[in-house]
Amino acid sequence: MEITINSNEMIKPSSPTPPHLRSFKLSLLDQFVPTMYTPILLFFPAGNFSDDDHRQVRSRILKNSLSTFLTRYYPLAGRLNGNISVECNDEGVYYSEAEVDSSLLDVLREPEIETMKKLMPPKNKNDILFLVQVTFFECGGLSIGVCISHKFSDAASTTTVIRAWAAEAEAFMHHESILLVAPQLSSAAIFPPIDNLPMGKLADEFDKEKPRVVVRRYVFSASKIASLKEIAVSEEVRSPSRVEVVSAFLWRRTIRTIKLKLGTHRPLAIVWPVNLRARLLPPLGSDTFGNIAIPMVMEGQDESECEIKLSKLINVMRRGILEIDSKYGRELGTEELVGEIFKSYTEVGKILEKASEMDFHGHSSWCRFPLYEVDFGWGKPVWATIAYIEHPNTVVLMDARDDGAIEAWVSLKEEDMFIFEQDDDLSKFATLNPCPYV
Repeated sequence: MEITINSNEMIKPSSPTPPHLRSFKLSLLDQFVPTMYTPILLFFPAGNFSDDDHRQVRSRILKNSLSTFLTRYYPLAGRLNGNISVECNDEGVYYSEAEVDSSLLDVLREPEIETMKKLMPPKNKNDILFLVQVTFFECGGLSIGVCISHKFSDAASTTTVIRAWAAEAEAFMHHESILLVAPQLSSAAIFPPIDNLPMGKLADEFDKEKPRVVVRRYVFSASKIASLKEIAVSEEVRSPSRVEVVSAFLWRRTIRTIKLKLGTHRPLAIVWPVNLRARLLPPLGSDTFGNIAIPMVMEGQDESECEIKLSKLINVMRRGILEIDSKYGRELGTEELVGEIFKSYTEVGKILEKASEMDFHGHSSWCRFPLYEVDFGWGKPVWATIAYIEHPNTVVLMDARDDGAIEAWVSLKEEDMFIFEQDDDLSKFATLNPCPYV
């Protein structure tokens, strides 16, 4: 696939950010998050847009709507000021347009990580908080690759940002006037930042030199998930969710991989970010911008872990959720809330200190985030996914296009992935990298 970058520019807000909004404080939760990007890639079919005139129309709509959108989401057009704030200086977001000499179906038939990376904006723009690449296919279809700084945007916020921009574009497309709701940019008031707060051990781990990482995409169909649920049902777990069974299944497979690699048992801990928005009292709106999640740490079991039942691992997850609910699901004063946050991150730090004694992996779920509802004015995406994972020992779960199915992105060190993908149970319940659009 030949890709040609035709243009790149900085898109700035259509009107300047008022002086009193020029400094956007990071929240305490933002301060704990490493500086990295969250990459999302959306694919749209040609529909009735197959010629150059329509390409120019869509290009104009995307750029104009992005400029207007940034007046409400003005921190995205700013620049980080250390670990304290975003300077909302309207320097803009990176926007590029490209074209490829193949059809959309050529890419989707057998999606390759390296190909998908080419459809994303460049990663060497670390001072820019929001980057976009729009790629036009020869068939008239297009992809929109978005990178948003994780420093002040979690998965829920990233989804909200993309949907809000799309709503603005759809209004431009159909010449409609819509009521656009301003985002809730109040997380720093709820979770006050601390001056000179060090990034902490979690950030240190992300900043380490990364080994060679191999990424695989597995799809669990609704029928296979139903089979896993039947296996997981027990007296303690009467009704496991699809996210629980897929996560527990991959957790158990990873434990097995480690044992086969080392020839002996080695404990494994899972770190899972839990969305706090609906858990706080009073609850926060789903459009509250920022990192509004807390890490849940789930430590491994005994030496028979490789054969441990899915229900037992799901119980570990549920106990972790109940503990978070008991900590945060009550009315907390600011000082008490900050104290609980520090306790949670202290737990993560203690786990990381055991790096010589145990492995730790990160699991995250984007399921039920409505990326397949995104519509820029020419229809909903045929595939909405992350584009890549740069760090090892990571699992990201997302809704697949088929109702009830889950797309699991798994990253491991090269030598670990070689063992992991030989697992017979993995091939029994998951399909490796199928075409996402039939």
